[in-house]
Amino acid sequence: MFQILIVDDHSIVRTGIKVLVEDRLNITSDEASDGRTALERLKEKEYDVILLDIDMPVMNGFEV
Repeated sequence: MFQILIVDDHSIVRTGIKVLVEDRLNITSDEASDGRTALERLKEKEYDVILLDIDMPVMNGFEV
């Protein structure tokens, strides 16, 4: 199964993308609200694609 990680500090953006990819494209997704959390998720699991916001608190997309 194709898996993506959605990383954005806005929960409504993450939810919208999650609904789109899971319901319409039949893709499994996980979420993270900042770069540091995304890196922790990457230690636990491998993803085929990461959708990464550039402007986030704690650790931005460029730092990731």
